[in-house]
Amino acid sequence: MDPSLRARAIQAHRRPQPRFDAVRALIASRPAPMPWRVGGCDSSDGLAAAAVAIAASSGCAAQLDRDSLPLDPAMATLTQAETWCLGGGEDFELVLALEPAWAEALIAALPGTTRVGALVAGQAGSLGWTNGTPWGASDGGSAAASGYSHFS
Repeated sequence: MDPSLRARAIQAHRRPQPRFDAVRALIASRPAPMPWRVGGCDSSDGLAAAAVAIAASSGCAAQLDRDSLPLDPAMATLTQAETWCLGGGEDFELVLALEPAWAEALIAALPGTTRVGALVAGQAGSLGWTNGTPWGASDGGSAAASGYSHFS
């Protein structure tokens, strides 16, 4: 394992960086004729829990793209990396739901921004993978979707 991974993880936990840059880029990248319609939350209780919350509030299902999960290259080689990405807490990134044109403009305006999935027609708040694979316990999905538990 990359020795700097642990140090970077501890630093990120101790000194989270608020994403004011993302808010500015979101405002600046909105296509002119598009109404201000954004769904979002932070991922401090896990990416999967954020996707579920946004999907439930939007009356949609969420699908995540396994190949687009935001994994640090040094972490990607660890067997538990995907589970930590989906269900870990305290990373304080923003998870947003935007119209596709706005999402593309934001990705172009804010380096490091990634499209990790989509909201689709389906049971409100349900979660799946974009390749059609069901979300389930065999891949750590069920636990991750419930989010980080502060009291367990």
